[in-house]
Amino acid sequence: MNRSPDLDATWIGPVEPDGGPDRHRPAYQLARSVTVDGEVLEAVLHVTAHGLYEAFVNGERVGDAELTPGWTAYRSRLQVQTFTVTDLLMPGDNVVGALLSDGWWRGQNSGPRRANDYGATTALLARLEVTYESGSTLVVVSDGSWRSTPSHILAADLIAGEVHDLRRRRAWNQLDTWSTVRVEEPTGETLVTSPAPEVRRIEELRPVSVRQLAQDRWVVDVGQNICGWARLERLGPAGTTVTLTYGEWLDSAGDVTQDHINPPDFRDPGVSPYFQTDTVVSAGRPAESFEPRHSTKGFQYVRVVGDLEGVDTDDVTAVVVHTDLDRIGGFECSDERINALHRISEWSLRGNVCDIPTDCPTRERAGWTGDWLVRVETASFLYDVYGFSQKWLRDLAADQRPDGRVGNLVPESHPGDGRFPAIWPLNEGSAGWGDAAVHVPWTLYRTRGDATVLAEQY
Repeated sequence: MNRSPDLDATWIGPVEPDGGPDRHRPAYQLARSVTVDGEVLEAVLHVTAHGLYEAFVNGERVGDAELTPGWTAYRSRLQVQTFTVTDLLMPGDNVVGALLSDGWWRGQNSGPRRANDYGATTALLARLEVTYESGSTLVVVSDGSWRSTPSHILAADLIAGEVHDLRRRRAWNQLDTWSTVRVEEPTGETLVTSPAPEVRRIEELRPVSVRQLAQDRWVVDVGQNICGWARLERLGPAGTTVTLTYGEWLDSAGDVTQDHINPPDFRDPGVSPYFQTDTVVSAGRPAESFEPRHSTKGFQYVRVVGDLEGVDTDDVTAVVVHTDLDRIGGFECSDERINALHRISEWSLRGNVCDIPTDCPTRERAGWTGDWLVRVETASFLYDVYGFSQKWLRDLAADQRPDGRVGNLVPESHPGDGRFPAIWPLNEGSAGWGDAAVHVPWTLYRTRGDATVLAEQY
């Protein structure tokens, strides 16, 4: 099961006197100081979270993995990432910390898009191990001595989007002005490592066009529907507010529309109207840019609204984000129409391998078992999806109901009780969906010749 070693650390979280409305809650910074008093041979940081985290050492971001720790069957399994941070530490005082947001844990996820499915609070678990050249070691773990503060991210939800006020950036080395952390009791899930590649920023696309619709309104076409986000440059003077709305289609006026990907008829009546929308307030600093890394969007078009001097193709970059799968195959023939059809199909696959196999990168982002059942064979022809699928199958097994039914969604955030939608548990074990428990491992065996996953799932 690739169990992770016990971190022997304490779960800690921010004190939230007013956590904000569901699906629109802020991200917090958590950190502590670390004194390094010798020549460092190696330093390793182990981290996981209830929510999404980005780790930092002395203000420098650790690693290049996105959306960590990833989405698993949180009630049973939680992934831990390990980073080598030797080069980020310096003699004397250092600061180790993390930026923590709701993610799949507390924010919207899956078809029903409820909040608080796994818990009502976010938390961090961390362990830093420093080995000196002398042979002695320094171990620092998350505990009640850490400090926390609200970050410049005023709201962050994977599906709703983010709100950043860059004027509120907090320096990592001013811990004396921060608050104490909240200490949480362990929740009992097994800490594991993942056989899957990490989610990363895979590719960057330049817009094919930017059209101005009004004095303060532009529509950017990045030329391809993707899963990811947009990076925006030239944010304007301090206090300038810019809103980015992401969509897959344009309305009759040529403006971005979300009508077909955010329908109200299936949602919990309490779901916020925020959907695939980012807002940034400029701090007016030179070379300032905005990149929202605590949410993803499915989009080809971005509406940019703000009191800006202008928006051109150099100001916006589309960042393609998904699991970093190794390519092992491809297709090309003499008929360009068929080649185009293949490219469309492959981009559709790439838009739906963001940590788990999903149905769409927009309204649900749900791990429908039937979807991966019908796609895994084609996916295996193009990419190495063995570890990616193995990780997902472990969640499938972990989330099976006590009577053995295989859920229609993996991970399955619905606890199986009467919560909205009450019909959900009645659909589980359906033919074609529950069959993924057998078909996916068998396909992996046929394409890889490795029986490990068969034995594991059996």
